[in-house]
Amino acid sequence: MTVAGDSSCRILLAALLTLVPFASLLPQTGRVEGTVWNSQTLTPVHGARVSLVGTDLFSVTNADGEYVIRGVPVGVHDIRVQAIGFRSVTYANQRVTAGLGMRLIVYLDPTPERGELETFRSTRRVALPPGLGIGGSAGMDGLGGTPNRSIRNAVGFEVFIRYGTRSGLFVLGGVHVSHHGIEQVRDPYGLFAVYLEPRFVALGISPSWAPFLSGRIARAWERTEQPGGRLAASGYSVGGGGGVLLRLIHQVAIEGSVSIGKVTFGDYRFTGDVGWYNCLNGTEPGTPLPESVLQCAGSAGSPLITCYPPFYPAPITAISGDCTPPEIRYPGSGRTATWVRIGLGLNLSFASR
Repeated sequence: MTVAGDSSCRILLAALLTLVPFASLLPQTGRVEGTVWNSQTLTPVHGARVSLVGTDLFSVTNADGEYVIRGVPVGVHDIRVQAIGFRSVTYANQRVTAGLGMRLIVYLDPTPERGELETFRSTRRVALPPGLGIGGSAGMDGLGGTPNRSIRNAVGFEVFIRYGTRSGLFVLGGVHVSHHGIEQVRDPYGLFAVYLEPRFVALGISPSWAPFLSGRIARAWERTEQPGGRLAASGYSVGGGGGVLLRLIHQVAIEGSVSIGKVTFGDYRFTGDVGWYNCLNGTEPGTPLPESVLQCAGSAGSPLITCYPPFYPAPITAISGDCTPPEIRYPGSGRTATWVRIGLGLNLSFASR
């Protein structure tokens, strides 16, 4: 081999050795981005989940309906878009290129409401336990139907809903509920919100609570009668937080019978002490409780009480071994914070601003 030929081989070999590590430095991932829209109102869908099928990669749309999924492996993917109150859609064979963004604009169709909704009005005073008083009356306006009438007839209490820009909600659950409740509730104000994790339901009403709930919820729950009188609730989680900030007004639960929660915007004034009731059926204090137990806590002088689902990092133990209403009192405050059992006789609490 000549000197010139040997030199050319060395140059070619050096170039190849340089290109190999350089190629490894090229980006091997891309991104998927875009917006999600309501196909009927042409408004952004907040809280929609955009995910890559078969992977753990996903993004949730912001208030403008925008989303970005980063670190997407190069190649062809199926992209699924889901949102509460809308039909989900899957876009197959979407190609993602290294170092580039693939833009996908999505239009979701709202799901139809189930059953017939009718307007009716009723007024009734609600009986409270000794030591608690209530003034005023509640009405139902704009949202009802057979399931709601069946519920309040079965348990002997009425469901009160004031539906509009200032909403109130009175919800109760008991062992005799056998009909489906409200399946779909859609409104532009985010007035009806359900935060649901396994065995945990909480409600937040009015736009002022939307920041705590990380989105507007369109699906309520399904009520079914099961052996043992357990009230089942089905719904969706909204946001990744572990708790919902609530203002506790009043809640009383009678194990195996009925649970009452009230949301109000000034129509009601409660007197007396407020707190939680539960029945642990002989559970020794300090022992871990089942997953169907909710923890609530607050601070002295504050009307706000934070409720966490059972899988929150804070430990959950029994503080009472009987059916009396256990209490944790804060100095200088008439508020109490205790435990709620969600099982036979679903125990819920609600909020007011």
